Formats: sequence, structure tokens, C-alpha cells
Amino acid sequence: MYYYWNRNGVDTTRTVDLDVKEGTPLNIKACLGDWSGTATGGIRWDKCSDWEQTDA
Repeated sequence: MYYYWNRNGVDTTRTVDLDVKEGTPLNIKACLGDWSGTATGGIRWDKCSDWEQTDA
């Protein structure tokens, strides 16, 4: 599992190029949080979307 933070604040986006082969199944979840210096330290687990399944 990977975690990618957008540290630019509200109403901003972050693009991450994972170089995933086209057609690879992906599961994506978005959460709110306050960056606390670790990958999972500030995630608000009660403020996450459901898992979405898609293909690269």
C-alpha cells in the first residue's frame, strides 16, 4: 500500500505518476488529514472515501 500526501492545502490537487502498466487493476481511496511527518500519522481514517476500483 502506498500513501501520497498533497501538502498544498484545500482546493489543490497533486498528480503522481506511478508508471503502472495499462490495464493493471487499481484500488483507490481518498482521505482527509493533517500532515504530521509520517506517511499515515495524520490521516483522518473517519474522513475517507470508500475504496474505488479502476484500471490504469
